[in-house]
Amino acid sequence: MNISPVKQNKNTAFTARKFAIVKSIADTAPIEIYRIGKKDKEALNRIVDGIDMSKLLPSKRNTKNFSIWQELIQFMGDFIGTTNRQRVLLAVQDEKPCGLLVSICKKKHCDLVGFATWPIGVDKKVKNAGRALFTAFLDMVTAKKYKTLKLEPILQGPTDTVGFYKKMGLDFHDPNLSIMSAARKTIADTYARQTKELNYLKVKNPTDESLNYLITT
Repeated sequence: MNISPVKQNKNTAFTARKFAIVKSIADTAPIEIYRIGKKDKEALNRIVDGIDMSKLLPSKRNTKNFSIWQELIQFMGDFIGTTNRQRVLLAVQDEKPCGLLVSICKKKHCDLVGFATWPIGVDKKVKNAGRALFTAFLDMVTAKKYKTLKLEPILQGPTDTVGFYKKMGLDFHDPNLSIMSAARKTIADTYARQTKELNYLKVKNPTDESLNYLITT
């Protein structure tokens, strides 16, 4: 993945407001979380198109169902901007994208559409990128007082998604459905716990920042 700055290019103007900063590991750069809007679909698509998981994790590319990871990232890029009430969060470390989360929130309920993280270089995984990005999502859900959060985990992927979501407070509440969910109190409790463990800082009074440097050339 070759990512380099794109300066003074009005056709690729990409700005967003920083939502949160996670400083969980003292010897690594912080993970920055940005809130992305519909107008940023073209820029996000260019970022997504520059992510090649087989090159970023060459030692894992033959892992069973590894391709699902790449397909999920591409699906999220295609899905952004297709419906109303979307909430999109982008994770960045060292001026490189490392995670994307797409959801639909309406009528006091949130549905997770897609969620994935990836390395910022060959085998350069970002520690706690998933927790940081999902905690920012729980922050948003808590602040807006949504009653429930639901998602359908990928059961055949190369990672233990179910285990991760259970740590984030979700669980299967109907044995006949493949849907995981959490209610408001559980969401709030999980968010409070994660913020302490991760040294999570919500940005107050954010301003627009240029993210042109994230766009793959």
